[in-house]
Amino acid sequence: MRQIIISNDDELETLFKNIAQMPIVLCHGDVWCHNVFYSDGKITLIDWESINWGHAFDDILHLVSDMIIPYSDIFTINIESLDEYYRRFMSAYLKSFSEHADISQINYSYMWKKFITDFGYGVIGWYLSAETEKAKRRHIDELQKFHQLQEIKL
Repeated sequence: MRQIIISNDDELETLFKNIAQMPIVLCHGDVWCHNVFYSDGKITLIDWESINWGHAFDDILHLVSDMIIPYSDIFTINIESLDEYYRRFMSAYLKSFSEHADISQINYSYMWKKFITDFGYGVIGWYLSAETEKAKRRHIDELQKFHQLQEIKL
């Protein structure tokens, strides 16, 4: 995992250049489960005060992260559900997005690297501040699970 983070750091300049070529869209900016409602086959978002221009997949990556961090312990990732949420949410998002725009520019590898960059570093912070070996091991397992997301086919 250390090598993944080091490689990611080494590739950040290239990552951000390539991500800059990805579609820019209007983002909600605060997508999490309490701001998303589903009723009568329609999705409604509330709380638009954080609206911004961002990359096509920023909101959905934040929603995935929200779904895997339990409210009872904000310093833990629900790694058992990570694969399912990442696959389901990303696939549904990309399918829906493709109905309205050309997604051929979206590189799945960049989405994964952005996820690692946005959320992996937080887990590293948790690891560094963990007080027990059990907690450190849990954070290592979380980072390894993040790495395995790269292999998921959307």
